[in-house]
Amino acid sequence: MNQIQNPDPLSKLKMRIPPWVPVLAGIGVVAATIFLWQAIMEKERAHIENGIELKARYFKNEILGQLKPQILSLVRMAQRWEVVGRPSFAEWKSDAELYIKHSPIYQAIGWVDPTFHVRWIVPLEGNSEAKNLALKFKKDEKATFEKAKDEHKILLSNKVELVQGGTGFIVYVPIFNAENFDGFICGVFRFKKLFDNILSKEITHGFSIALFDNEEEIYRKGSSDGEIEKKFGQDLFFDLFNITWHLRVWPEPEWVEEEHSLLPEVVLVLGILMAILMAWAIHLAQRDRLRAGKIQGFNQELETEITERKRFEEALIHSEALVRSILKYAADGIIIINEQGIIETFNFSAEKIFLYPSNEVMGKKVNMLMPEPYRSEHDHYIQRYLSTGEAKIIGIVRELSGMKKDGTIFLIELAVSEVYLAERGKRFVGIVRDITERKEAQAKLEKYADTLELRVNQKTSQLKASEERIRTIIDNVPAFICYLDPEERYDFVNKTYGDWFGKLTEEMVGKKLYEVFGDEQYKKVKKNVQLALSGKTVHFENRITSTEGKSIDVDVSYIPDIDNKKECKGFFVLATDIAERKRISTELKKFNQVKSEFLCTATHELRTPLTSIRGFSELLKTRGYEDPKKVGKFIARINKESEYLAHIVDDLLDISRIESGEGLSLNRTRCEVGEIINQEISSFQDQHGTHRFDVVLPEEPGEWLVDKEKIAQVLQNLLSNAIKYSPDCKMIRIEATSDKSDYFMVSIIDQGIGMTQETVYRIFDKFYRADVYNNTVRGTGLGMTIVKQIVEAHKGEVSVESELGKGTTVGFTIPKKI
Repeated sequence: MNQIQNPDPLSKLKMRIPPWVPVLAGIGVVAATIFLWQAIMEKERAHIENGIELKARYFKNEILGQLKPQILSLVRMAQRWEVVGRPSFAEWKSDAELYIKHSPIYQAIGWVDPTFHVRWIVPLEGNSEAKNLALKFKKDEKATFEKAKDEHKILLSNKVELVQGGTGFIVYVPIFNAENFDGFICGVFRFKKLFDNILSKEITHGFSIALFDNEEEIYRKGSSDGEIEKKFGQDLFFDLFNITWHLRVWPEPEWVEEEHSLLPEVVLVLGILMAILMAWAIHLAQRDRLRAGKIQGFNQELETEITERKRFEEALIHSEALVRSILKYAADGIIIINEQGIIETFNFSAEKIFLYPSNEVMGKKVNMLMPEPYRSEHDHYIQRYLSTGEAKIIGIVRELSGMKKDGTIFLIELAVSEVYLAERGKRFVGIVRDITERKEAQAKLEKYADTLELRVNQKTSQLKASEERIRTIIDNVPAFICYLDPEERYDFVNKTYGDWFGKLTEEMVGKKLYEVFGDEQYKKVKKNVQLALSGKTVHFENRITSTEGKSIDVDVSYIPDIDNKKECKGFFVLATDIAERKRISTELKKFNQVKSEFLCTATHELRTPLTSIRGFSELLKTRGYEDPKKVGKFIARINKESEYLAHIVDDLLDISRIESGEGLSLNRTRCEVGEIINQEISSFQDQHGTHRFDVVLPEEPGEWLVDKEKIAQVLQNLLSNAIKYSPDCKMIRIEATSDKSDYFMVSIIDQGIGMTQETVYRIFDKFYRADVYNNTVRGTGLGMTIVKQIVEAHKGEVSVESELGKGTTVGFTIPKKI
């Protein structure tokens, strides 16, 4: 007998879902996790390095901010020497001791005469060996000193062994008395004492520092962990007059540990767990589908078995002898009836199925084995077939109900065939099988198959939901993420990436990198793309431009995707916007610059009058002058310097109120324009007789509603600036005009040194001065800032026009009424 060849549904299912799918899915998630983990680690390292760099710049500014004013103090000692003449040792000593008393970073202050011998030194205790010591120079050093003497330059020595003990450096400030060289004012600084005072424990907490002069270490503070120093060390070079120092800063392990975040480890662990769960879920789905395939295969086998058995039973009918020999052992019930439906044969299996012994059914109608309505309809079926030949049940396997002796109704499978016996006529052979258990098993299998399908659908939905969640997370990450294959085609693009270039993510997939970037942008990254495809991780900064012309700076990482054969299958791209980081860096630099300018200006402007006050009061106290004119002169000088100090304090208080948001409070009164201007001009003419003033007022007297004291302060600042930067005997012109729109405009025009456009642009910045080291012009750099605030508080405007070498015009407008 030919067997029916049925395809194995299990093999088809295996073909539809390859077994390596779970492994591939897990590897993909792990790769994405590692990519994200590496990006976060790089981000954290960049954050730590940025913090160290900021700290290094802070230390540098602290060193320069505290050292430069002390050097400028030596410069002022030399300048007083030049103006007054060589002082007595007692006067010079008093001045030097005052500096040393108020600044602990000095080791000693001395005077070196024109023959390069140390003549005076303070304090003498501990420095006595240096007195009358002849300075010895190398050939190149002596040439440098000669050049400094000729060019009036300040010099700093390299590292020297101090006669006082230890190492340090010396600052040399040349002195010229009526153009004659009169030696140097020297400041001696010991490295350890200097930097221990500047870089205190509170300032350097969490960090170690090393300073080098010409690559020779001159100072070290903190731990000497070579590994951390090599890994995180930041180097800065800065110039101080003719010397370049090298500053190295690295963090303590505790600081690094504090800055370290657990985020990279958390991301790595969660990613690996997600990969395992995804692979396991796909594996379960595969297994469930395999089981469903087995059930389907089992049902097909049952159908095949039924077909084969039917053919076998038809063959048995043709041989009565063969039938009789197997009736007893047939697994199925066999019932043979005649044309009247009378049972002639009832085998052993039929007895077990219907619970009737054969002697109880033999000679009786077969419909006794059927429940209603089959019992009543059975005779009609036979008669119809015999009269018409139309068979509805002959040769057909069908399911119907049977009834046992005890009245139990159950399901049977019935196959009826017809056989013609020459002597006995037609006979009908029925093959009966109890299919109750099979039906129950099939129902259970179907129920189990439905459950499996439901579970598979649930798992599939969960996988899809998980994939959608991962996609949602990646799409909402504030970073540009994509994956490119070896041909530089996009395989994956997150929403942020697509939105920037104005395209849907599905539009970008399949396109090449240069098609999206354009030729100009592609050239910038081509080299890094080639490095990534060669298997190297690349990290760089780049500026990208969208299709709308917008540009941003991004921090980019190219991470190659390497397979087991060490071949690159493509690379991941992670780019983050660093505009905020750059803005903060710029703001920090600007803040440090403003702070340095403020410290330098404030130190200079406060120390100069304080030095004069202390000097003259010390003279009055120690010498007790009897000459009233000289005493009056000293007191006048002290009073003048005190007023200047009060002016500085007032300016600082005004700026403090402005910065705190309090603003300027105005006490408005109605007053005449010319009255305020004439009062201030009269005062300045008395104080500055070397300058000429030309005042032009409106023909008709005009009144404005202003804070009289504040407007007077504006005029004082502007006139003071005009006088400071104008040569003696030059004309300073003050014009007051009235326009038709109810505004008064006041202009101060000088013929002084003028300003560059850069200076004009920054003239209103707080603490800004064109030359912070110019000691001939005094000022805090706050005057024009306060002028602008006062005028704008009156709803007015300030304007500045200037040309270098041709003078300056500063004007302000004030409304006549509010």
